Amino acid sequence: MKHLVLISSSIALLLWLGLGCLCPAHGQTQSMTKRGLSSKQLESIRQRINTPDDIVQLDPEGKGSFAWYGWLYEPGDWNFRYLVCGEGFLEIHLTSIPEWSDYDLYLFDCGGVKLDSSTNYDNQDEEIIRWVPIGTYYIGVYCYSGGDYDDSYYCYGTYVDRPALPDLRLSSLTASDDTPTVGDTITITLTVWNAGDSASGSFYTDLFLDLESPPGPGDVSDCYWGTAWLDPDSTVQFTHEVTKDEVDTCHMYAVADLDDYETEINECNNVEGPVDVIWHAKPDLIVEEFCIGSHQRETGDWVNIIVVVKNQGGDTAFDFRTALFYDASSPPTPPANGDAFFDTDALAPGQTRAWPFYVGNWEEEEWSMYVLVDARDSVDENYEGEQNNLWGPEYVNWSYFSSPPSITREEIIENAWDFVQVLWQCPSQNAMPPDTDYCVHPNSDQEWSSDFVVGAWYAGEAYEWGGWDRVTAFLDNIAQGQRVGVHQGNDCLPNYLSNPCWSTGIDCSGFVSRCWELSYKRSTISLYEIAHEMSYDSLRMGDALDDTTAEDYRHVRLFLERPHPDSIRVLESISYGIGVGSPPNGCDTNIYHRIYDLVNRDYIPIRYNNVYDPPNHDPVIEGHLNCRYPQAECGVCIKLAQEVTLEVSAYDPDGDPIYYQWYCFPDAGYFLPYGLDTITTQENYVTYVAPSSPWWPDDHIWVYVWDDRGGCGWTDGQVEAYDQGHSCVCGDANNDGTINVGDVVYLVTYIYQAGPEPVPPIERADASNDCLVDVGDIVYLVAYLYHAGPAPECCWFPPE
Repeated sequence: MKHLVLISSSIALLLWLGLGCLCPAHGQTQSMTKRGLSSKQLESIRQRINTPDDIVQLDPEGKGSFAWYGWLYEPGDWNFRYLVCGEGFLEIHLTSIPEWSDYDLYLFDCGGVKLDSSTNYDNQDEEIIRWVPIGTYYIGVYCYSGGDYDDSYYCYGTYVDRPALPDLRLSSLTASDDTPTVGDTITITLTVWNAGDSASGSFYTDLFLDLESPPGPGDVSDCYWGTAWLDPDSTVQFTHEVTKDEVDTCHMYAVADLDDYETEINECNNVEGPVDVIWHAKPDLIVEEFCIGSHQRETGDWVNIIVVVKNQGGDTAFDFRTALFYDASSPPTPPANGDAFFDTDALAPGQTRAWPFYVGNWEEEEWSMYVLVDARDSVDENYEGEQNNLWGPEYVNWSYFSSPPSITREEIIENAWDFVQVLWQCPSQNAMPPDTDYCVHPNSDQEWSSDFVVGAWYAGEAYEWGGWDRVTAFLDNIAQGQRVGVHQGNDCLPNYLSNPCWSTGIDCSGFVSRCWELSYKRSTISLYEIAHEMSYDSLRMGDALDDTTAEDYRHVRLFLERPHPDSIRVLESISYGIGVGSPPNGCDTNIYHRIYDLVNRDYIPIRYNNVYDPPNHDPVIEGHLNCRYPQAECGVCIKLAQEVTLEVSAYDPDGDPIYYQWYCFPDAGYFLPYGLDTITTQENYVTYVAPSSPWWPDDHIWVYVWDDRGGCGWTDGQVEAYDQGHSCVCGDANNDGTINVGDVVYLVTYIYQAGPEPVPPIERADASNDCLVDVGDIVYLVAYLYHAGPAPECCWFPPE
């Protein structure tokens, strides 16, 4: 142990009962209702008992018997006395309470904890009788109603033997200078006084140089001194020197007999402090960060620059200027204004300030950029501080970029999937704010917070507003501790500037720029400088859809395919809808570069000027419009209200996706499942319901075929349907209007003697309705005419 009990040169004497008092104290007014002490009242009592200024020690004449005179006349008033007791019964009485008054009697220990109480109503006497061990106790009297100035009350205790005890107190804790400058040495002086009536045994005095709260037993001090004994009313003094080489604050406490080796009259007055000593220094302004959005820019473009200034000195810096020099041939020296600057009224010690610049250039050249803080040399800094105000040079190359070589659509989509499919695990650093003091929106109280869960796996590169890191750079930056996924919801800079140096990821226009393999990042607006508008019907994979109409939110998407003529499928980098998971199955339920269907046409289709598009050929239609029926051998035939399948065979010589649009006119029939006369699909067939009325039994069918680059072709056909009893009579093979033996003879001649074909439509001779004209129809007609068989069914007609 740090503290070893010292050998005392004298034997401690046992002391017996002693008496003392506290100065009267006033609490808050309380009603007549007896409810006991609230937690707030008890805390107030603890503070009074442990405050040395509230303690007045009396000469304890007569040992345990004592008189207590005075009055309380305000409801809510408190009065305290303390006594030091040996082990035994303690008897306390409060008598002669003024008429129409109500006082309560309480007993507290040294820490202000209530041990007992007597709370009779009105002016009844109060008493507390209980056994106590040796220690310090406090008697408290509380007033419920007003007393009389001329009356008094009395409190006395029975005889209780007690030993004579020491009372060690830290009577002073001082510093030779409480506001020294950095590098100065100060002297800390501690004085311990034995205010008791016997000599103390051995004890230690501890000094704590920097604590947020008073120390307690077991706490390890910064330095300590041992004392063998201390006579009554004697003092002992200690000193300690402290030097600080940097701005710092000491929050000091001193304690006598920290580990309670010595039994005292009052164990509650051994601590002194806090005493604060603050080491000051002159201001020291530095450029903490100088972030350039991109060191390689095209002439006519703009670049984001963030300058962060910090005062690492000991005093506030007032009224100084930070200047940015776009292209300096040599390092600038103050006084100088620079090409751009910002002024700061005051910057406290340890405080930082971030300022954005938005810089453009229209010449092909390389800039040598510098930042100079305190450019007017108006702040009195320490010597070293005057030498570290410059940052630079940082180089920005402005040049005319040549157009990149052509890129195929397959290469664009292959680039896109690299960003979509990358797997990464969220590092612990991402859940913590960046290592800067300025990471807060300038005009709000919103602080930075992570979008991700530490340790979770994600698919798709994180969204970073303003970023365009390649996948390899993104993974390397994560490994180096950069934050991932920064957007307007958690950025530390104004909304028109982003991409801070401590973050990594990619945004929507950065994603499209990387997929198109552009030489530098384009914005949603500047994409139009290297792309052109087109129609929705001409969209092909690798094209983009750009929205520049919104004031606060602009976005661009990469077109993938058209799953249906009325929708499109895209890849995009977005800043919302994050899900989490674990590999290998999905990792993330909602990745940043999502694939989803878009129905509306709010975005403008654009095509990169250097995308390679081979020549386009029209789709080729093979044959004519055909019908498919439930029975393949039936051929081509349609019945009134019959549901059939129309189909056309086509292909595209370039391998482009093709689409089919079907029309029926005058729409006596319709297409399923919508019941419409027009339908568009990527399938080469549709379900069609033939006209149901014999008065309007036909439709003209057109089908148009086109590819996604604008090639097209078409074909058509006539659909007619018939009904028994109107347009034709089933079984009437010779078309004389009736069914009789002549039809049997006609079929026999046609089938066995090469006679003439049945009169069109030939289906009227198909009496058995099996889509064939053969001997079965002869048998069917004989059974119907001579054996009461079923009537013939037919009436099919081929389309033209």
